[in-house]
Amino acid sequence: YLEAVRSEKPLALLISGSGNDFVNHDFVTGNVDGQPLFNRYEAGMGPGEVILEPKWNLKLEKLAGYFETIVGRVGALPVLVHGYDYILPNGQPAAYDGLHIAGPWIRPTLLTQQIPVELHRDIVVLMIDSLNHTMASVAASHTTFIHVDTRQSTVDSDWANEIHPYESGFQSLARKLLTAVRKVLNNTTVAVASRNT
Repeated sequence: YLEAVRSEKPLALLISGSGNDFVNHDFVTGNVDGQPLFNRYEAGMGPGEVILEPKWNLKLEKLAGYFETIVGRVGALPVLVHGYDYILPNGQPAAYDGLHIAGPWIRPTLLTQQIPVELHRDIVVLMIDSLNHTMASVAASHTTFIHVDTRQSTVDSDWANEIHPYESGFQSLARKLLTAVRKVLNNTTVAVASRNT
């Protein structure tokens, strides 16, 4: 992205990222470190107790570090990010032309850990909320880092699989992003014009 920033000289940088980090198959299942993202369910557990807190918090810290690094490398260039909407842990994989190409990402491990289905959505809400909180915290420290809150943009029928919406869902998300981009570009244009007069 740095090479593109240097060559294209954009007025802003929009990053649609971090989703693959927190739903990565090996991360969620624990294939690499032996620790699934979710604790095995015991009677009476709430959504917050089901998420393996040390592992999840470390992931959020790493993501915050990545964003801090990006801000430091692009200087005064505005950086826009979003924290997704509340994904739907329905067990549906991503498919292209009817072929299964990826996923599902979340539901299989929730079921392996014997977590009741009625808790699945609340768990995802906690994850997405904490991801957005992390982004908002970085934004509070850097005026050029803009967190676009895209939560509650979609409805269940907008979701094609666990983490990707259909076109209708993408359009709902895009409208919020476009509003934020226009605001940033308007401010940037004013700032550039002021420097040139």
